[in-house]
Amino acid sequence: MSRAKRYAILMSLAVIVAGLSVSGAGAMGQKRGIGIIPVGFSINPDQYVLGLQAEFDEMYKTRFAPSVDVGFGDDVTLVSFNLDLKVDLFSPPNSGSTLYAGAGGTIAYIDPKNFDSDTEIGMSLLGGIKLGMGEKNYYSIEARYGIGDIADFKLLGGVMFGFGGAE
Repeated sequence: MSRAKRYAILMSLAVIVAGLSVSGAGAMGQKRGIGIIPVGFSINPDQYVLGLQAEFDEMYKTRFAPSVDVGFGDDVTLVSFNLDLKVDLFSPPNSGSTLYAGAGGTIAYIDPKNFDSDTEIGMSLLGGIKLGMGEKNYYSIEARYGIGDIADFKLLGGVMFGFGGAE
């Protein structure tokens, strides 16, 4: 096993453990939501991407955000399962928008049209902006950089629908 793959596996496990501890700390939870990522594309493989995302328990400006997305094109179907932690970095006063960054483990199921399928493990570094849409909902634009044998780059736009409030 290569050094990069071992590093990606260790980072993925660390993100999963940290995410579970954040999501289990319900006393501080403020935001929960589910979203649709209807528009996106990836590079290497060059694909159109569709997906779903959830966000759980904001604590100290950190959210656990698992997602799944499916890429179509470049003679391959790529299904990615992402376990991300996102951290809010900056929110301009009275703007309703927030810049964020994050990282997480990714498990990718690769199904080429002419070859056998394969499963790969990697890590994603991400950054984006949330644009407010009412009190609980927002639009998002997110860029993801893949480390390991997963898509090299993804640009996704979506809508998150909040539910519940502070507990």
